[in-house]
Amino acid sequence: MITAKPKLSHNPTTPPPSRTAAATKRPTNEQIAARAYELFVARGRRHGHHEEDWFQAEQELRSGLN
Repeated sequence: MITAKPKLSHNPTTPPPSRTAAATKRPTNEQIAARAYELFVARGRRHGHHEEDWFQAEQELRSGLN
């Protein structure tokens, strides 16, 4: 007797689509720049922290904190 294997809804070597989409979604440069500007304004528009602002904005947007 031959039994049919159940069909999988996705490739078993990759995570389900919902996890894949979340893992690969990256904020655009425009989104990062907008958030970095918000951080700059919140600091009182003091210059000299643009790299920190950019990296913080990028981290927040990737993790969904903002």
